[in-house]
This record gives sequence, C-alpha cells and structure tokens, in this order.
Amino acid sequence: MVGPSWTGSHYYRYPTVTPWLLYAAWLSALVIPLLVRVSRKWISSSKNFVVTACSFALVAVIMGTLVWKNANFKAEKVMQYDFMARHQQWNRILETANREKPNNQIGVTVQNLALAMHGVLLDQLFNYNQNGIAGLLPDVKEDATSPLPTAEAFYQLGMINVAQRTVFEAQEAILDFQKSGRCYKRLAQTNLINGQYEVARKYLSALQKTLFYRDWANETLPLLGDEAAIAKHPEYGRLRKMAYDEDLTFGRASSRSATSSELDGSRLTGDFYFSDHVTPEMLQSLYLRNRDNGLAYQYLVAYFLLTGDQEGYNNFISSIKQ
Repeated sequence: MVGPSWTGSHYYRYPTVTPWLLYAAWLSALVIPLLVRVSRKWISSSKNFVVTACSFALVAVIMGTLVWKNANFKAEKVMQYDFMARHQQWNRILETANREKPNNQIGVTVQNLALAMHGVLLDQLFNYNQNGIAGLLPDVKEDATSPLPTAEAFYQLGMINVAQRTVFEAQEAILDFQKSGRCYKRLAQTNLINGQYEVARKYLSALQKTLFYRDWANETLPLLGDEAAIAKHPEYGRLRKMAYDEDLTFGRASSRSATSSELDGSRLTGDFYFSDHVTPEMLQSLYLRNRDNGLAYQYLVAYFLLTGDQEGYNNFISSIKQ
C-alpha cells in the first residue's frame, strides 16, 4: 500500500475523483464532539442532556439524508451478491433471491450458480428471473468487478485456466493499479490445481504478509507439491478431476498485454480455443471428459433451454448414448 492510510486513498479507488463526502464524514467525527464540548461552557448543566440529544438527532438526520441521496442501492445489491459468491454462501444467495428476484446481470449469474451448486438449476431455472445466456455465463467485460462472479462460475465448473485468466485481467483493470488480496488468493488456488506450485508459492508468500489472508495462506502452503493431500482435498481434488486436460484460455483481446510469465503458468498447448463467448461445445467437452461433473451438465442443458436450441440438445443426448 502506497501513501498514508488515513487519507482513505485505497478505500476509494477512483484516482481522478476526489471523494469530498468521504472526507467530510471523516472530519465530522472530530469536529462534532469538539463543538458539543465547547458549547457546554455556555449551557447550564441541567440542559446538557437536552443539547447532547438534540446534537445527536441533528447529526443523524443530516448524515442519513446525505447517505440516502448519494447511495447507490442498486450497486449495493450487486456487491452483496458478489460478496456471497466470493464466500460461497449458496444458501444465503437463494434466500436473498427468493425475497427479491435479482434484476441485474451479476445477481442472475450468482443466483444460477447457487442453484447449480445445489443441483436444482434445471428444475428451478424458470422460477427465477433470467437474462438469457448473459445471466448464465456472461461475456467477460474489461473492468475490475463484474468479471469476478463469472470467474467464480468458471472455477466451480472446472474451467480452471479460464477462471485464472479472468481473475488476472480483472486485477489488471483496478483503477489505482494496486493488487487485490482476493485475486491473489484465487490465482494461488488455480495455480495449485494446475500443479504450478512455484507460481502458487509466489502468491501465497505475498498473502502471508496480509491481515485477512495470512491464516489461509499458512494453511495452504503445506499443500504445495503434496499430490496425495491435494487429491483428498474436497475442493482442489474435485476441481483437478473436472478440469480440461488442456484448458487454453487465450483468444480474447485485453486492454493490457500479458506475457506468458504473467499468465502464471497456464498450459498453452493443445488445440482447445477459448473465445470471449462461452459455447455449448466448451461445456459439452467439459462434461464428456468427466461424467461426474454435474455442474457442467446443468449449465449445458440450461444453455440449450435458454437459447431454445432443440437440435443442439438432441445432438448432445446422442453423443452421451454413443
């Protein structure tokens, strides 16, 4: 982190905008108590309680009005779904969606992922708001926020290198050019699953120096190179079995060029091609490689249902019978 923390520069990541309201809130924490203390010199002790209560009420009304007029509640809802997906809170996601159906792309993406993780995506697909295939596996945009829920779906499906590339590019799109502990954690996980242990160690070593990821990094470091422990791990062992043999993730233009070393050990061999738009062929290949990948099956059939592609569905069923 560069610069003093008290300035709030890393809480507000838009370097071209000055967050005056944020600084005003910070300053009010010092000014208001000072004004109350000074005013008591001119007020009798019997009225101190009244003055304190009125001051509190005045501040509450002013700050509440400012928050109400400046808050973006739609964005807050989006961040709520992103937070729940990040922590894999599938039950909470469905409880939230049942109370109020999401009407934004990230919310629908996370909702469908939670349904699939519970194994009920195909049964409940049309009981929830949908946004076509854009709510299933949306095209990845070049910003620091919206790709992350999609990357979570890629990761859970077993598209490990696709998730790795998406997270890496999301991190590179951070406006103040800082690094993300969240992205570092996922990049450590994808490289661990891919067997790129030295690259994973680089990320884990950095996370050991953080406040919120230190314990997780210390717990994960012993897994590096321990094939038996990884195979038994409930998440990494499962995803390693589900992943493509040669899961290529190149083919999408980026606003920033990335060298092969920056892509952190992705296996760039073979003839599988990942485009900007996820195709049923990609999901079918993922499922046929491992018939235990129920998530890939659900996503593939949901893709056919949302697009009305009956011919594609029939061909898929035929390929399974063969």
